[in-house]
Amino acid sequence: FVAFTTGVPAKWESYKPIIRRIASERLHADSWTVSDIGSGRILASVVEAIEIKESQDLRNNLVPWEPRPNQPSETMRLRDELGNGPTRQRFERHIFDLFRDQREPGKIFDDLVDLIGRRYSLLAYLFYVFDDHQFLPIGTTTFDKAFEELGIEERTTGRCSWANYQDFIDVVRSVQAALTNWIGVKNVGLIDAHSYLWLLVRLPQKIEQRQKQGLRRPDDLKSAMLDLAYGVMQRVATANGQKIERILKNKDLFGFSSNEA
Repeated sequence: FVAFTTGVPAKWESYKPIIRRIASERLHADSWTVSDIGSGRILASVVEAIEIKESQDLRNNLVPWEPRPNQPSETMRLRDELGNGPTRQRFERHIFDLFRDQREPGKIFDDLVDLIGRRYSLLAYLFYVFDDHQFLPIGTTTFDKAFEELGIEERTTGRCSWANYQDFIDVVRSVQAALTNWIGVKNVGLIDAHSYLWLLVRLPQKIEQRQKQGLRRPDDLKSAMLDLAYGVMQRVATANGQKIERILKNKDLFGFSSNEA
């Protein structure tokens, strides 16, 4: 392990800046005007900037927005809870102020907590899209496990606040410095240190899972074949001639009687 641009770190984690770029383009915050506040346009842009799924390999997993059994997604909750009244207007005012540098980010963060609750991954994602040099996405359970592994006392689960978010980022900065200065990994950005902590927990889990399936290492031939087959099935499942932004070819698994086949 010498850099984040090769091997598993690149394969697993290089999507984050791409997701952020797509989200920024979809927000198009520089086109917002004061008259948009309360109109629903800003909320719609936020939802679109969250619901990113360009392909199975390029999708936004930094916020739990995809449908889950018996559990509303973050974007569904936003639509349902904000409605079209004063609550939506307040939310859009806070988001407008954030992306147009109208107020201190800390005040906006706490105002959003007061308005929509302690939804850490959602708020952290929006701040990461706003400025990736200062802010990071967060998955509290995984990062708390990583901190515990490194002997760091900081915890984030159930503690969504501006103060806790700043403490979280400070810890990631210390990991960034350690990777750069002590271990000698080259060109470590803040988001790379974030990825290191994620991999510290998730990579051993993935290796253990694949070992149970009889796979010797994460990149062996059987693993690659399974990933390829899964990707094909996902593509076929979403290509039934529907019109989205373009007409997709109707595809089918010709000649295969089942997923196992």
